[in-house]
Amino acid sequence: PMVKRPFYTHPDPADPASSYSFDLIFRGVELVTGGQRLHRYD
Repeated sequence: PMVKRPFYTHPDPADPASSYSFDLIFRGVELVTGGQRLHRYD
């Protein structure tokens, strides 16, 4: 959900409540976080 993501994470145009991001969690430990960042130059 967008409410749990940093401000620079790109929102999903089809569902503004979701984002283009992910967390890889293994046995309760967050190993990797990633996602598409905003790319507005203005």
